[in-house]
Amino acid sequence: MGDTWSAFATTSSLPEAFRSMTVQLDLVCEGIGRDPASIGRSAELSQLTVLHVDKDFEPN
Repeated sequence: MGDTWSAFATTSSLPEAFRSMTVQLDLVCEGIGRDPASIGRSAELSQLTVLHVDKDFEPN
């Protein structure tokens, strides 16, 4: 059995984005008789930086 569960949310990096996944993990654990607290949890977060370049910009 694994000791750590890792998740990646594609919609947001806020805790709410992971809530339904952690609830599902808890239900699966309870279904097989495993204590959900015995599994470490990690979340992968990403940051997207968008750079907009104005095609008409002219430096001074």
